[in-house]
Amino acid sequence: MTGLYWAIVWIVGGGIVAAIIVATLVITVGNRKAKLGRAAEPPQAPPAPEQPQLAAPEPSDGQAAASTPAEPSSLDVPEAPASRLTRLRRKLAASDNAFARGLLSLLSADKLSEETW
Repeated sequence: MTGLYWAIVWIVGGGIVAAIIVATLVITVGNRKAKLGRAAEPPQAPPAPEQPQLAAPEPSDGQAAASTPAEPSSLDVPEAPASRLTRLRRKLAASDNAFARGLLSLLSADKLSEETW
């Protein structure tokens, strides 16, 4: 009976050790493949917006070309400050960050005192 008992203990113990080794190998190999997959594929950058090429007028018949600045495109014109502040306040209000809440309270005040500054 003691021989059968020890045989069962060794079989169960060996099975547990084998299961731990297999689980460790599966996790390690999975992590390596994930790291290699991320390293092989560089992150995709969003495509840069295409800016229209403005053709400069060519001088004709010996006339000197007047240096006229090209009209700015819609990308060069910034938004109005009021709309930028409104959008910033909206984003800060949606944030759960303590720093964002403090900044929102500063921006929401009508006037900043010396103490607040």
